[in-house]
Amino acid sequence: MPANVQTLDALLEQSVRLHSAIDTHREQLGLHPGNRYLLSATAAVISLEHAIGILTLLGGSGFTSTFALFRVQYEALTRGIWFLYGASEEWVEKLSAPLTAENAKKANEGPMLSKMLEEIQGKAPDVVIGQLKEFKEYSWKALSSYIHVGLHPLKRKAEGYPVGLIEQVLKQSNGLSLMGSRSLR
Repeated sequence: MPANVQTLDALLEQSVRLHSAIDTHREQLGLHPGNRYLLSATAAVISLEHAIGILTLLGGSGFTSTFALFRVQYEALTRGIWFLYGASEEWVEKLSAPLTAENAKKANEGPMLSKMLEEIQGKAPDVVIGQLKEFKEYSWKALSSYIHVGLHPLKRKAEGYPVGLIEQVLKQSNGLSLMGSRSLR
């Protein structure tokens, strides 16, 4: 087995252990009362669930879907941080409402990711904002290509995925998971 594949396998094993530790951490936490905290924690857990999906897909060579799910993981984390720091009370109410067709329509009119990042500016910790913005700056366009079956996934599927790129995505996904686990407090 080539060294770079062995490195990826080792990184996958470490990532599984990381997520096991995150699950243990989650089980020990109590939630703050209130819908804002519940929405934020739920979005963080969804982001973590996407990360587990990434591990599962990578274990089965589902690289194209991994990259698409990586973007969704980032979006769920960003939304969770927005719930905590930037969402108005009106948005918290809309997104805490029972799931009905009418409520779903109202909730779907929410801000796009760039607007959420603007709305947490000066409210969320600077390091968190910096990491979320940096991720968007360097990864957003390529990952959007995976969502919309653009040039990136078409070429990678045809020509292959470099192991280094897969490792980079896994490491960044782990970083997002750590951010998500910290926002559960």
